[in-house]
Amino acid sequence: ILLLYLFGATVIMYAAGLWIDHIGQEFKEKKNGLARSEVKQLKKKFTGKKRAVLCGSLVLLVGVLFIVKYYNFFAENLSAVFRLLTLPICLKSIRFLQPIGISFYTLQAVSYVVDIYEGKNRAERQFGKVALYMAFFPQIMEGPISRFDQTADQLWKGTAISSENLTMGAQRVLWGLFKKIVIADRLDRAVGVAFLNYQSYDGAILALAAVAYTVQLYNEFSGCMDIVIGVAEMFGVVLPENFRQPFLSKNVSEFWRRWHITLGAWLKDYIFYPVSLTGWVPAAALFPVWLLNGLWHGQHWNYIFFGMYYFVLIMAGILCEPLIAVFYEKCGRLVKSKGYAVFQIVRTSVLVVIGEMIFRANGAKAAI
Repeated sequence: ILLLYLFGATVIMYAAGLWIDHIGQEFKEKKNGLARSEVKQLKKKFTGKKRAVLCGSLVLLVGVLFIVKYYNFFAENLSAVFRLLTLPICLKSIRFLQPIGISFYTLQAVSYVVDIYEGKNRAERQFGKVALYMAFFPQIMEGPISRFDQTADQLWKGTAISSENLTMGAQRVLWGLFKKIVIADRLDRAVGVAFLNYQSYDGAILALAAVAYTVQLYNEFSGCMDIVIGVAEMFGVVLPENFRQPFLSKNVSEFWRRWHITLGAWLKDYIFYPVSLTGWVPAAALFPVWLLNGLWHGQHWNYIFFGMYYFVLIMAGILCEPLIAVFYEKCGRLVKSKGYAVFQIVRTSVLVVIGEMIFRANGAKAAI
């Protein structure tokens, strides 16, 4: 049954891509010989058709993800609101089978359809190639979130196995297993006790637990990415990197360009830029990005709180840019020094540790 979700998403994106591409080709054929004003009207008509197909496919793809992953969370919270308002409405919880990797392959499907709509790619005619892109086994559970033009051709080509790929891939897998099993899994026990019984410990222990969890999370997630990328390398497939020395970042925006890179890039390309084009100021367009970033990680309030934490930090940075520019101008020698760079890295790491504490806490109240 779980495979039916993946197959259904693949069929939807494949059919929507072909349909949008067909509408685009039909427009090109019919515009020949028409006056500019007529071409403009025709383009408007065909763009409406493409947009309708795009919206329909996105509703289906994202709708399934929302229902199986988030319905119970919203039903529970809406029911609580109705009780406060003394309204006789109670939304019942429904038990769904949670499809493995649905969050990852849904975002890949969305990027495929949107890229065809925007004319970045042509629709793929071979269903097997689209299905292989969606179901490549190493990345289906943990990512990275690849784009069709990044991996589909590599997968379909079927590069011959080589000793170099096997050796380098195995080294990456072993390094990932070391980070996951030796570091992350060992820290998990201590971190779990501290966060579960946080009221029994003083601030120093909780601060240490927050640092330990940040180290654990990084080694667990990046270790899994090393395993995924290493396995893909054995098959001659180069997947996009998901981490790039995030703890050397000098501000939180840079941190998120180095941490879970493919998710950040997806949110930027398919949420931030489209929202900005609707007339919202860039700063306001960050709100849905960080709200969705929080929800992406799970259906709990502390994840939403986690997303809003970074939204506030980055918004504060944007609002303070004039003051920062003045400071840099007056303290040019200081800001170029190695000591100041170290200060920026340490400051950012502290902010990240606080964010991960919010992320790990058992609810928003515990996080506070």
